[in-house]
Amino acid sequence: CGARKPDIFIDAPSGPAGAVNAVDRVNEAGLDGDRTGDTSPESAGTDAVSTSNITNGTIRYSAPDGLNTLTINGTIVSSIGQQIAGDHGTLTITSISNGVVGYSYKLVDNVDNRVVTSEIFSVVVTERDGDQAAASLTIAIVNDAPIANADIGSVVQDDDGQWTASGN
Repeated sequence: CGARKPDIFIDAPSGPAGAVNAVDRVNEAGLDGDRTGDTSPESAGTDAVSTSNITNGTIRYSAPDGLNTLTINGTIVSSIGQQIAGDHGTLTITSISNGVVGYSYKLVDNVDNRVVTSEIFSVVVTERDGDQAAASLTIAIVNDAPIANADIGSVVQDDDGQWTASGN
């Protein structure tokens, strides 16, 4: 093993730059109503025209003894456009250069926030001599608040004594 150990840092927009255990955030409000894999239609989020269900960042690393692998959730990062499936969204590799990997995470469906509030990706850099450094990227999933609308309705009795209800 070499004298210098590898380092790894994650720059996430919602957190401080250069964190080993970074936290970023996405919001269910940005989900559209057409969700891949759903068996039944869902309503869009309260801000579906936004991209609040997407975040981007970078993973910076050094491997003084030569890079062997960089993995995310056990998958070797090998190409731009590569996708790593999470339980609630997809992490896509957007760039790869010497010591820097860009990523984008897209939340693809709403979650039960009583049970799930985040998704965690483990990131490990391994040098050729076997030395490793580890970090984590936690994507906090912000619940989309319900919207209450005033009820509007009426009940009318016709000449035959029949009642008809209308409204929402």
